[in-house]
Amino acid sequence: MKVPASRIFASAICAIFLSLATLNPSTARADLWEDGGFESDFGWNPVDSFVGAANSATEGAAPNQATFFTLIHDDLITESGKWVEDSSRAYEGDRMFWLRPYDDPDTICVGHRFNNVLQEGITYELSYKFAAFDENNSGGSSTLTTKPVAELSSFDTAGNFGTTELAMSFDDGTVTNPNTNTFSEFPVQDWNNLTWMTATATFVAPPSNGQAIYVWASMTNDSNGMLIDGITLRAVPEPTAGFIVAAMGMLTLVSRRRK
Repeated sequence: MKVPASRIFASAICAIFLSLATLNPSTARADLWEDGGFESDFGWNPVDSFVGAANSATEGAAPNQATFFTLIHDDLITESGKWVEDSSRAYEGDRMFWLRPYDDPDTICVGHRFNNVLQEGITYELSYKFAAFDENNSGGSSTLTTKPVAELSSFDTAGNFGTTELAMSFDDGTVTNPNTNTFSEFPVQDWNNLTWMTATATFVAPPSNGQAIYVWASMTNDSNGMLIDGITLRAVPEPTAGFIVAAMGMLTLVSRRRK
């Protein structure tokens, strides 16, 4: 018996709704990178001025003045930078983080450790706000640049730890493609005239293998520093209300044609 096209179409729409219903809402809608705006008081020690006392910006030190530390309350991991508090310059809230220029052997990244949170095979989107900035060139520079990147670290089945650099896009239309060694460069900005930009990367979560998965917002080792704020990490795609309404409308249309 030949199945009417309308019934086939209706079945397809139902399948779409079924897939949306089975998508874990906690990973599909929630911001998985908690405290992305760095607004928590944990770990703060505002004692020194950032680029001069007149700028009313303070930095928060890691415990014991370490350059690598973990904020246990939300597993925020930072390396080689400074907490900065300045409500007039932060992208959101009062606080941001400064990744200082590269100085081997330190690395340059701010990241988050995920234990049994990211689901294997699910696509996630990392987004963060940044402003190229060098504390030693606070007036800006057209010759000094910063190259933002994003990275994913995990353990394989043999227990080996590895890091993958992710392709990125920026709201000025430029892109970073590690496979072709192409990186977007942004000139160091004036501390008193910061412009925040958006960096975005997507990745498919690897198997956890019972180990943590790390997601990093970072920059290349020839960069001149970067302010970072407003980090988000979400599963994609997220079904929009418009899509659901349209799908419901198609179901109604098919139902009416069958009557």
